[in-house]
Amino acid sequence: MYTSSTVGFGLTKSLKMSSTVWWEGVEKTRVLIAPDSACGGNKPGELLTLRHPKSENGTCYLFNNDMIQEIQWFKQSYGSWFLGDYISQDGSLYMATPVDPVFILLPAFDQARMKKGDDPGKFRQLDEVLFVEGYPEYQHLSSLAEKCMEIVCQTQEVGSMKFYRLDNSKVLAWLTCKVRSLKKALPALDKNYAAQDEKQTLVDAVSIVGEYLKTEPWLKLLYDHLGLEFVDPTTKESNTETFPNANENKIDYSNSLQERANKKTGKPGKQTKQAKVETGSKNIRDMFSRASMELESFRVGLTPTVFYIPGFVTDQEQTQLLDHIYGGSGSKWKTLKNRRLQNWGGMVHEKGLVPQELPSWLTKITEKIHESTGLFPSAINHVLINEYHPDQGIMPHQDGPAYFPVVAILSLGSPVVMDFSPHLRLRSSDDDDISRDQSGKSGVPERDDKHSFSVLMMPRSLVIFKDDAYSDYLHGISDSPTQCYKQVHNTKLLLICKKVINEAEALSYSENSSGEDGDNKILHRDQTRVSLTCRLVPKILDSPPPMAISSPAYSRLICSYSSPSPSLSPAISTSVKLNLSSSFLPSYSLSTPSASHSPRRSFTVRAARGKFERKKPHVNIGTIGHVDHGKTTLTAALTMALASMGNSVAKKYDEIDAAPEERARGITINTATVEYETENRHYAHVDCPGHADYVKNMITGAAQMDGAILVVSGADGPMPQTKEHILLAKQVGVPDMVVFLNKEDQVDDAELLELVELEVRELLSSYEFNGDDIPIISGSALLAVETLTENPNVKRGDNKWVDKIYELMDAVDSYIPIPQRQTELPFLLAVEDVFSITGRGTVATGRVERGTVKVGETVDLVGLRETRNYTVTGVEMFQKILDEALAGDNVGLLLRGIQKADIQRGMVLAKPGSITPHTKFEAIVYVLKKEEGGRHSPFFAGYRPQFYMRTTDVTGKVTKIMNDKDEESKMVMPGDRVKIVVELIVPVACEQGMRFAIREGGKTVGAGVIQSIIE
Repeated sequence: MYTSSTVGFGLTKSLKMSSTVWWEGVEKTRVLIAPDSACGGNKPGELLTLRHPKSENGTCYLFNNDMIQEIQWFKQSYGSWFLGDYISQDGSLYMATPVDPVFILLPAFDQARMKKGDDPGKFRQLDEVLFVEGYPEYQHLSSLAEKCMEIVCQTQEVGSMKFYRLDNSKVLAWLTCKVRSLKKALPALDKNYAAQDEKQTLVDAVSIVGEYLKTEPWLKLLYDHLGLEFVDPTTKESNTETFPNANENKIDYSNSLQERANKKTGKPGKQTKQAKVETGSKNIRDMFSRASMELESFRVGLTPTVFYIPGFVTDQEQTQLLDHIYGGSGSKWKTLKNRRLQNWGGMVHEKGLVPQELPSWLTKITEKIHESTGLFPSAINHVLINEYHPDQGIMPHQDGPAYFPVVAILSLGSPVVMDFSPHLRLRSSDDDDISRDQSGKSGVPERDDKHSFSVLMMPRSLVIFKDDAYSDYLHGISDSPTQCYKQVHNTKLLLICKKVINEAEALSYSENSSGEDGDNKILHRDQTRVSLTCRLVPKILDSPPPMAISSPAYSRLICSYSSPSPSLSPAISTSVKLNLSSSFLPSYSLSTPSASHSPRRSFTVRAARGKFERKKPHVNIGTIGHVDHGKTTLTAALTMALASMGNSVAKKYDEIDAAPEERARGITINTATVEYETENRHYAHVDCPGHADYVKNMITGAAQMDGAILVVSGADGPMPQTKEHILLAKQVGVPDMVVFLNKEDQVDDAELLELVELEVRELLSSYEFNGDDIPIISGSALLAVETLTENPNVKRGDNKWVDKIYELMDAVDSYIPIPQRQTELPFLLAVEDVFSITGRGTVATGRVERGTVKVGETVDLVGLRETRNYTVTGVEMFQKILDEALAGDNVGLLLRGIQKADIQRGMVLAKPGSITPHTKFEAIVYVLKKEEGGRHSPFFAGYRPQFYMRTTDVTGKVTKIMNDKDEESKMVMPGDRVKIVVELIVPVACEQGMRFAIREGGKTVGAGVIQSIIE
């Protein structure tokens, strides 16, 4: 088997993720993968289906260790077959061909830049690029995209943010480098290439690269750049419907290498003929012999679901583990019927784990399993060690709601052949909870022996069950009555042919190995075997539940695996992030929500300049609206106009759009807060971004507002982000707003301005605002700023455009009421941003949603991670010290004993015990129509959008859909108002009645209100 590193197929980082549905509802074979070390090491591969954003063709990729490989039917027309590994499934042959991730990401980056003609397109952030509309699977490539795409993209950095735009010249240079590297490597990989001229080898190298590019436009550019005649790959003869037979006698020895050789002019020499024979016979025959064994076929939801990894620990590690197991305290062993057991990690109750710390020697091996497999969301915290005598195999394993649905079993000391039988197939009845046999009588159904299989567990090997294998086979693990090689699936395919463990090594573990037949070798176990069953209990309990320890049911959960029970999925409540596009079983990895990667609002940390005095009512207000309609210019005009009256500090445009990228692009990216006063009120003003790319930041700003100023260009009228901002303002709870029709000076016809005003009122009414009564003031913020820049002391009545600014603030004073602050309720502040002040500590900023907080009080930090207590050592607002922060204040809280890395946007600070994090809730949602900027197509149960709550956005899964009559529905059409059940991937501080927005692919697709908390 050949593999190639010269074509550039290594990943930059290890990618841990779960598989998605490969082919739903068809007969599939469980794939046991133990890859060659040359192809990525002994780690289980994972499958992910990605659809091309242009052609919509789906391709299955195998993620294995530090490599990504494309899984394909073996095609004789595929020129680079010798570069890959092979997988047998349903008796058919698959190739796993290494692929540089740049090939996969190119179409997504190309579509994201929105290139038109000579325009190079737009710069985008990764989270906007990778979520191609309708193809969310690309988000799973975020961990490797940042580094690998720098090769072919122009990049711009703004603070901690990075923007990408595909560069055609860089793509062409990268492809040329690929072709030249491959051209150099081909003669060493196959003798046919050594026998042909250099130009033909170059053509073949370009053709192979073209297989990875598929139908991308860069292929023609590559041909032109290299001075070759373009060959359209779509015109080539395809043999994709002809699948090879695993039987050697029926092998068709023709292949693309021979076809190319036959087309060459002139008589082939001896070297070419010999090369053809070697390629067409020996290599192909070897290829089929490596994957000739058919695996038993049965129905599964996801593949692969069983992983067997031989030699997972070394001999030395095995010896050390056994020394600790037997050298420790004898009281740790619990004697059961005919065997002994050690329980490490704590007591498992059906609601969670009462924890005990694992010893260091056991932590070392569990960390290795966790890090190497990538199948557990966090560190393994429960291990059962079973001792089996030579005449014993393994006992069935217990399932239950406390466990995460993945189990890893490490075998030490002696080999064993284990039989795996499917779980009892329960027939649904009227009650849907009674098992019946074929005669209709209740009882225990027979096992489904048709789909049983056997695996050889060698010493030091690891077997992992996940997805359907977990639920179907966990209770059907048993010692095989016949300990022989012939019946097992993984011996020939994975141990001998893959040469991970050779036959001699396998037999050396038994004293008496016999068998006249080469495939029927018998294992005679003559020593004790030890099995480590490693599990994860996501929910950690502080203390044992009442009656738990003495409960017989609890004792069975801890000690015995003799009673099979139906599989139950656990309730995940740990701080984890979903990394899965499948609508079936989730996989988790420890990471934060995408909100943590969002651009933050601008905030300068300075020492306090005095004490804040409450002389006027405090109101939080802000500007919202479409990009370039003049929100930041209006904010500057407000501060400058009120400064002329001594009620504000003037802020120029470039002081509000403070970041270099904002000034360069002329748009607001982050939210920015300024302070000013009128005669009657004190205002904190949030200037929100209007660009579609930064709506998530607008949501954070809008969540703090008591009222809003909607800015609409009188010359353009309402635009897409105008509508989206109105919707989001309604959903995050902005109660009232006034409207400023900007750029009046650019509108020549007064009737046009009136039409825009009517359209705005109609739009506001459609989103349940009082469109008929909302004040609408027209003016020009830019001309007001220019006037105030020339003469900062302009008073009322001196200038038409400045008077419009005063008129606007009069309307705000009169129309937007002073909010009724919920100071009597328990304190809660949604963290918007976090800063570190050298010598003082960590500051969390945000708006106090309810209650009050004083210096010296203790607060809970809730959500995303484990809840913890901290003490408030300082309260400031606009660089002024506060004795007490009240509901509605935009403040910074200085916290004692916390690092900046321990707190992040999306968490909440609250009175201890007043709010708890949740992952599952029921909500009523409205799904936007296509005309409202929403989805064009329906979604189904399993849909995974982003849910925006307070200052966080977190991925969640819609697990159930119900109509108005509480009847379960299969799908939701745009425009529907339905009830859904949502499971978030991380616990978030949420409560009944809280509003949220639903976003997907950079746009808002729905909005909802939480009706009830489930868990």
